[in-house]
Amino acid sequence: MINFNEVWKESLNETEFDRSKLTIHDSLNGKFWERGTLKEEVAEKLMEIAQDFFEDLKEAVGTIPDLEDVTFTGSLASYNYHELSDIDLHLIIDFTQLGDGGEILEKLFTAKRIQWNNDHRIMIFGHEVEIYIQDSNEVHIANGVFSILKRDWMEMPVKSRVDIDFEGTKKKYNAISKEIEELSEMFANKKYEEVYNYSIKLKEKIRRMRRSGLATSGAFSNENLAFKMLRINKELETLSGLKLSSYDMTKSMSQKSGVKVNISENWNTFLKSVV
Repeated sequence: MINFNEVWKESLNETEFDRSKLTIHDSLNGKFWERGTLKEEVAEKLMEIAQDFFEDLKEAVGTIPDLEDVTFTGSLASYNYHELSDIDLHLIIDFTQLGDGGEILEKLFTAKRIQWNNDHRIMIFGHEVEIYIQDSNEVHIANGVFSILKRDWMEMPVKSRVDIDFEGTKKKYNAISKEIEELSEMFANKKYEEVYNYSIKLKEKIRRMRRSGLATSGAFSNENLAFKMLRINKELETLSGLKLSSYDMTKSMSQKSGVKVNISENWNTFLKSVV
């Protein structure tokens, strides 16, 4: 039987807190940018990916508002990129046009986005493309936002030295990481309903933490950097997996054990060890 906690601890690589991951470079990443603008071949490829996802989204949820924009943001659109940086590809939609079923559609958007990102591993010059759906009415705080539709900067990146509170960031990261570890232990003990309810609250807690940090101190806040560390170490993916798998457990039945699971590939090894 696999000891999930030991596997989990081994994945928490201390080098993720190496300051080199947050280095301020003198120029934008030359793989993507040339003379201050996104290379045309990169822009075309990212637009293709966005359109493919958007078509899949429409097939899944029906009629939705038109795309207002597609943007390239995150660390690769700024001066603080590193070898593990994702390509943050944002599809901009006006959520106020969703109508009475807006809240349900937002949840479907999230589910479809997670499914797409889990099913695909599209790499451009060694960096993975990560799809997001963004409300056009939402304030998006980032040091660098490039409109792929307009081929122009919406928010120019600023090269400036910042004081990073590594200890504060690590403290917040470890606190959330510990909660996810506790969730995995609860799952191993078959407390599926508790895991499901707790995971919903924890995901919302992480969202609030990041929003608060971005609003008060920007991209280099302890809260946002802790979020990035959780994402780099795939712990956000694990949290989503625990939520989905615990839901399946609470709703499934079998004559043998009272529980039947339809497990995903990512969770196959872990679930086999506890079911």
